[in-house]
Amino acid sequence: MLLQAIAKYPQDAILPYTDGMYLIRQGKKDSALIELKQAATLEPDNPQYGYLYAIALHDTGDATAARDYLKLMLQQ
Repeated sequence: MLLQAIAKYPQDAILPYTDGMYLIRQGKKDSALIELKQAATLEPDNPQYGYLYAIALHDTGDATAARDYLKLMLQQ
């Protein structure tokens, strides 16, 4: 049902965010990273989305990208 909602409302950031959180709980960090990036991109002014995307970057082994993304968020 969530994937159907994402397809129907592709500009709604809460949907890929929710899917990303679900995927994290399933241990699918790489797939979650894609969804969390989408949420952060769709709603760049929402610090929660950006922060969790940075955490996902870090948890998938890209600490440098996580740090750089957090710096970008602070500049915005």
